[in-house]
Amino acid sequence: MNLRKKTIGIFSLLLTSMILAACGPTVTPAPTVDVNALYTQAAVTMIAQLTQNAPTITPTVPPTATPAVTATLAPLPTLAGVLPTLPPLATSTSIAAATGDKALYVTQSPADNTSVKTNQVFNIIWRLRNTGTTTWNNQYTYRFYSAANKLPTSANGYNLTQNVPPNSEVELKVVATAPGTPGTYDTRWVITNAEGVNFSSFDLTINVVQGASSGGVEATATGVPNACDAIQYAGGDQGMADGDSKSFDLSGGQVAVSWTRDTAVTSATSLTFKYVNNDDASDTQTNTIGATSTTAIVMGTPDKDPHTLTVTMSGPGKVILTVIKSVAANNTCW
Repeated sequence: MNLRKKTIGIFSLLLTSMILAACGPTVTPAPTVDVNALYTQAAVTMIAQLTQNAPTITPTVPPTATPAVTATLAPLPTLAGVLPTLPPLATSTSIAAATGDKALYVTQSPADNTSVKTNQVFNIIWRLRNTGTTTWNNQYTYRFYSAANKLPTSANGYNLTQNVPPNSEVELKVVATAPGTPGTYDTRWVITNAEGVNFSSFDLTINVVQGASSGGVEATATGVPNACDAIQYAGGDQGMADGDSKSFDLSGGQVAVSWTRDTAVTSATSLTFKYVNNDDASDTQTNTIGATSTTAIVMGTPDKDPHTLTVTMSGPGKVILTVIKSVAANNTCW
């Protein structure tokens, strides 16, 4: 009896629940949650909040790296003692531009490579313009400087006889004589200022051909022969024998001496040249050479002091002094 009542009660409850469910509103089931989407949304939100609230950060520039120390190379070894020392050039005065002294070559006569006949006398004329700031005067010279196969001229140098102010032109004239042997000959000249500095050079090359000379006219005097050609002594009875000695007062600091000898001169014959600066006795040069080894000598250094030359002969035979030239300007002529 009790069991029947319990069964009826349970059934009644179930029936009541079914009736209530049918009469109430429809319940929508909860949607399925996408866990990955939640994680993504949370991450986006967090990043936005961090970006909004993050302090401004100034980037720190890394320091510039200190370059590595460059190793100092040891100096190259000096070549002294390895390369031979070259002898000085025969002509010691260099062509150097002096302050204020400048010249421009304009023209010349004859032209280079002109043909002239053997033994012909002719004029060489160079025209130059003073392009510097100084006025050339009679202390300026134009003079022979060098040659590969020298063309003979009547003088080796001239002093100007007229003033040549800036922007003016001057003709520099030289008298030349074509050698008696055909060939190519040349001559190079320079202008030298009062201090002995060369500041311009000009030259001529000619061809000498065989033929009868038609003569020539010497150049008019744009210059006068300077001390490079000052013949202090020439000709006359200048024979010297064993023990003879002769002295000459010269006007400059360099001297050229020439001589001839007779057949009696032997290898035992010698000439001694003593060259003394009259203003400074300590400036003395002495050279002794064999009279048969050569027929000329050049002594001294370029300066403007007067000198005394003493020539002494020793040994058999006879020697005749033919030409003695001295330099009175600060330049080299031979």
